[in-house]
Amino acid sequence: MWKPTILFTALSTFIASPSQAATVFVNFDSVTTGASINEHYNGGTDSSGVMGSNLHLSFLNFLTTTGFGETSGPNLAYNIEAVAIINFAPGFGRVQATYGAFTAGRFDAYTAVNGAGSLLGSYVLTTNNPFAFERFVFQFSGTARSLVLNAGATQIGIDDLLLTQAVPSGVPEPIQWSFLITGMFCVGSSVRHRRAKLVLA
Repeated sequence: MWKPTILFTALSTFIASPSQAATVFVNFDSVTTGASINEHYNGGTDSSGVMGSNLHLSFLNFLTTTGFGETSGPNLAYNIEAVAIINFAPGFGRVQATYGAFTAGRFDAYTAVNGAGSLLGSYVLTTNNPFAFERFVFQFSGTARSLVLNAGATQIGIDDLLLTQAVPSGVPEPIQWSFLITGMFCVGSSVRHRRAKLVLA
């Protein structure tokens, strides 16, 4: 015999499961201007000793400054070496940010932290006006855990960085969830209708 509690339990299980990717956003404004970002967004501090939120983000060879084309004040982040790395251990599948470039550079996404593992994709940052940052979107297939900037030292600045976590394999997209939930309600309704007929008979 159909029981409402069975449908409710199953439906609750589906709703409780994550159906959308999470995001992490930083604008570098909580970092001390002129400091290396380091572990400021990873439960640690920037090079001046100021602690930030634990967003599981770490930065290697990125310094903050101000006075260029940053899209949120006061700070932007720029590469102090030819290779600069952003690590995000939970994993991501999409990158958005604004940038200004004196010379061209390239972002490479890797499956492991510190530029290790397999290369998932590359995105070229063309030369533009460093005093008027432009937005870019870099999306690829797979789950990356590090983003490596290859460019001339001090040549590229970024701001308003948004990383979107990759959706785990096998997790339905939002439209699929709606079909699942609608289908479950329809099954329940059909069973109730049949029970009503049996009672009348």
